[in-house]
Amino acid sequence: MGFALPVIAIGQAVLGAVTMFAQKGAAEANAEAQIRAATRQAEASYAEISRQQEEVNRIAQEQIADRVRTANQEMGALRVTAGERGASASTVVGLARTIAHLEGVDITRIDRNRKSNIEAGEAAKEVASVGMLNTIDLARNQAEVEVLSAGLNFLGSGLQIGGQYVRDQAYLDSLD
Repeated sequence: MGFALPVIAIGQAVLGAVTMFAQKGAAEANAEAQIRAATRQAEASYAEISRQQEEVNRIAQEQIADRVRTANQEMGALRVTAGERGASASTVVGLARTIAHLEGVDITRIDRNRKSNIEAGEAAKEVASVGMLNTIDLARNQAEVEVLSAGLNFLGSGLQIGGQYVRDQAYLDSLD
């Protein structure tokens, strides 16, 4: 009977150690999975935002080209009308300046909207980056807590096993 108690105590301690290392491995694997998922999510967000920014640039270029084309058509129509009706040079120049001014205002507005949309995309990228970093920090912190908890549980189990062994040994000694 005296030999059985140490073997049982050692077995319980070994089982506690195996459990602790399994919990540690699971916590670290879970943290790594969360980190990979957060990284993939951030990469997907970056890719989509970049695609949207490229689309904003493409649309703005088309709008500017359309506006320039419209202004050129308006200038052509002005020349034809001025030639047919005999408008004075100062009238033609004044109307041409108005057409050019409105074209410039429209192009400036288009470009300002384009830049605003690009800046919003950059802000969204920053939000995605911060979210990823927060998720990574949280996953690492949770893993550290779980590993510490597993170690403390192992230590507590070891103390219980040792205490029980000492009590059992004292009881056996009292029987002799």
